[in-house]
Amino acid sequence: TQYRPQGVLVDIGCGPGYLAARISRRFPGLRVIGVDTNDQVLTIAKHNWPSQAYPNVEFSVGDAQQLPFADGVVDFAISTLSLHHWANAAIAVRELHRVLRPGGQFLLFDLRRDSPRFIYYGLRLWQALLAPAAIRRTNGAVGSFWASYTPSELKAILATIPLQEQQIQTGLGWVLAWG
Repeated sequence: TQYRPQGVLVDIGCGPGYLAARISRRFPGLRVIGVDTNDQVLTIAKHNWPSQAYPNVEFSVGDAQQLPFADGVVDFAISTLSLHHWANAAIAVRELHRVLRPGGQFLLFDLRRDSPRFIYYGLRLWQALLAPAAIRRTNGAVGSFWASYTPSELKAILATIPLQEQQIQTGLGWVLAWG
């Protein structure tokens, strides 16, 4: 049986909307809402993924620490490579928990600061040679690496909310939390 999720999925820190648009195409039964704090990047998302072509995706200004949703209305919440940008991850995770309906699920994917050093040096090299100018100017990739959480830090943050289930998986340069 093929998985066919229904309901509302929120992509927190959606950036230009690539993942939100892809999910909306793959799962037309979902209402997909991309949320980001950056108006400019949301303008790009709305231009790239217009509602005429993507009727089940929308983009909205919002902060992870104060999501623009009522309590218990979100079925799925995801965040990819955004967690390290949240000013206070513990507050944001409690907010994520607030908007999830009972039985709702979240998935957080990010870099991990305790990665082997070659990951850091690889990011540094990529940033110096291949990254867009905006990332080089702001030290974006390397700064994101240093701002990211270790798996044990993420576990402590998740401990601040009541979860029926949680799982943290790690790879060489990444951490994934599900609950």
